Amino acid sequence: MMKKIFLSIVSVLLLFVFLQDDTVVVTAVTHHGVDKVIDGDTFVFNNEKIRVVGIDAPEMGFGNSNKEHFADAATQAVSELFQQYSFTLEKQGSENRGYYGRLLRSVVFDDLNKSLEMILVEQGLARVYFVNSLPRDYRESLCAAQVIAQAEEIGIWNAKDYEYFEAKKHRCPSL
Repeated sequence: MMKKIFLSIVSVLLLFVFLQDDTVVVTAVTHHGVDKVIDGDTFVFNNEKIRVVGIDAPEMGFGNSNKEHFADAATQAVSELFQQYSFTLEKQGSENRGYYGRLLRSVVFDDLNKSLEMILVEQGLARVYFVNSLPRDYRESLCAAQVIAQAEEIGIWNAKDYEYFEAKKHRCPSL
């Protein structure tokens, strides 16, 4: 408990957020916990809505949309990871904000030395979704993990049970 309090205080003291033209730049500081997990690829941290770059996880079905298969599993997995591990937010590519104004970031779990994106793609809880502004090695590693998940029919790629994701199957574009 004291360690968590100490780490939280240190994180707050070390966190430098600079506002420039409505752009938030976060330095590479280790964090613990988030305000809220919205779904497998969106969460709120320090009152800022963050969109995990490079993936598309099943939607929880807010508003007029329906909840997609594996939305609960993806959201639960993300919640558990944020509860268990410290993380760093990293900018990938040239875009800072997405279409809906959310901050675009990669999430790296320090203790695992692995990104949230990679974990979800490997577990079949998200598909690769990216733009060409992302670094080539980042795109290639996510695509390699998706090819394996598809071949093993893990999670959303279990087409026998979920026709929706078969129709939405995302093939990695030529790199």
